[in-house]
Amino acid sequence: MTSPRLMMDSHAGQPLSSSDPIRARIVREATYLMLVIVVPFIYRYADLGVTHMVVVLTTASSFAVFNLWLLKRKTHPLVPGYIACTLLYGMLVASNLSSGGFGEPNFAFLYVVPLAGAILVNSRTAGYLTALVILTTIVFWSFPSFGIELVNYVPDDERPLQNLLFRIAAITAIGFLTC
Repeated sequence: MTSPRLMMDSHAGQPLSSSDPIRARIVREATYLMLVIVVPFIYRYADLGVTHMVVVLTTASSFAVFNLWLLKRKTHPLVPGYIACTLLYGMLVASNLSSGGFGEPNFAFLYVVPLAGAILVNSRTAGYLTALVILTTIVFWSFPSFGIELVNYVPDDERPLQNLLFRIAAITAIGFLTC
């Protein structure tokens, strides 16, 4: 198994192609966007008392800052692209585990992950992420048949605003990734 450090070093010595500075800029901007979108959710979850989501999103934000540092170091942009996709997927799965899962509107935000993979990394990654999101969808869908009921930590009266915020975040992410 190759360590992440070796992966970074193996890319670092390769000459950058003409598209790599463009990809690095896109990954950088997507990472900044992720940080901008996550901050209101950190405050929102803190306000709702959902501390584990505050921890998840704060940790993901720390990794996003690390990602920006990697880009500043002129690390090959594929590595930060993979990190950004992993962070996005991880945050969304954690969020869905905390908000009721498959039947909730924010579950659809997971469908942004393959699009992010295509734009931030490459089409092969988008294919793998598509398979991962399909598998994740089937797993979440099958939870009730195995007797697993996910608790929605967002109070009933707060869900309409939460759903609106998730939809705005998803539309913003799609809009950014496709511009």
